[in-house]
Amino acid sequence: MSLNKKTIGVLGSGISGLTYAYYLSKLNPQIQVNIFEKAKRSGGFINSPKAESNKDVMFEKGPRTLRGVSEGTLLILDLLDKFKALDKVKGIHSSSIANKKYLLEPHSNVDGSIGTLIELPSSPSTIMKFLSDPICKHLVLGILKEPFVRAKVGGVEETVEQWFTRRFNKQVCDNFVSAMIHGIYAGDASKLSVSLVFPKLVEIEKNHGSIVRYMIGEMLKASKEKKELKKKQKQKNSQAEEKPLEVPESVKEYQSIIGSEFNFSNLIRYLKKYPMLLLQGGLETLPKLIEENLPSNVKIYYGSDVTNIQLKENGKIGLHCETHGDFEFDNLRSTISLKEFSKIVDNSELAGKIDQVNHVGMITCNVYIPNHNRLSSYPGFGFLVPKKMTNNQWKLLGVIFDSEIETNAVVPLYYYHALKTLKSDKINMTSEDVDQDAKEVIRLAQIKKTDEGLAWNYGN
Repeated sequence: MSLNKKTIGVLGSGISGLTYAYYLSKLNPQIQVNIFEKAKRSGGFINSPKAESNKDVMFEKGPRTLRGVSEGTLLILDLLDKFKALDKVKGIHSSSIANKKYLLEPHSNVDGSIGTLIELPSSPSTIMKFLSDPICKHLVLGILKEPFVRAKVGGVEETVEQWFTRRFNKQVCDNFVSAMIHGIYAGDASKLSVSLVFPKLVEIEKNHGSIVRYMIGEMLKASKEKKELKKKQKQKNSQAEEKPLEVPESVKEYQSIIGSEFNFSNLIRYLKKYPMLLLQGGLETLPKLIEENLPSNVKIYYGSDVTNIQLKENGKIGLHCETHGDFEFDNLRSTISLKEFSKIVDNSELAGKIDQVNHVGMITCNVYIPNHNRLSSYPGFGFLVPKKMTNNQWKLLGVIFDSEIETNAVVPLYYYHALKTLKSDKINMTSEDVDQDAKEVIRLAQIKKTDEGLAWNYGN
């Protein structure tokens, strides 16, 4: 069906609803897009309010960072570039102390009131310290066991817990994997499908048999390539060219349809030095910028109380809103929760199926302690809580040290030379280029210490 002169309805003005409306209206300026938002603001779960007691303190009520190298982050950075807002992007360098991550020690007091934090390995010295901790006894045993476990072909779908228990042991899942699941999905490893959560691991088992053997082979291969590159550099007495990094197919498709000034291969290599990104003013800066840059053929109805959606005899979709009246659309896109959608869809069979879908409820609690640094002993990103330390009383999943992240962020994409290289199709950025640009970013940050978010601390 052609979208020319069509009307499109969108439920919700969170990041999904806003980006859908933005790109659709850009691709076809003739359509009319109407967004219905229940709240009085856009952004959905992305919310970065100021503390009432101190307007200089910002709280992140939802997500607060972006993964440095991910397909979604690449597209978001391109969107910010289109908005001339790359100076809003801040990054945590891989060597920053803000990248330190901890695990709540399962061998401590299990009532949740007392615990010991153990640093997760990020360097050779921290690896040895980590492996010497009692928590790693079963991890080492699991790694030694895994290469001898036969690959499973077909059969019943496994949960994350079942898969890791079979290939390693249950303690590996309870002490480590469960904490990762808490941090990423706020979920339970015993209920989530391993093929959906860790598809790459399932693929490796299917094609190579052993995860450990495959990873060792990949490390040896990378080490060999690095040595060969250094040898070529020495022989030529110059910098041998590194191969461009592969760009995901979805990003290539985006570039062909939407267009971008970025050389995404260079951007991927550059972002490997910045595994975590955030935005000046909080992550809510992103939906605010999208809203400000929406084309004129997009309208947002705030305070919308949508009570009914139904498919009409003429093939159009009817929408009744108590606050703004009745509408008809050629297409309707829902970005609200399935639970809320099932309440308004005029189809009992569909609503019944939606109600069978499980979902996770989670509470975010922001704690502000003025004039006192309680993180001096454990500087870093925060800590995760494994399954053994999550009891019925606390149900704590993890803690993020927002102040540490903010304090140690630099502005990696507003440095002219780096940005020029990231947008050049004629220059293949190398690891050495990235290191040099990162040092210059840090140098500029030290000069401009008075600017928000430009302080920097070196980690070990």
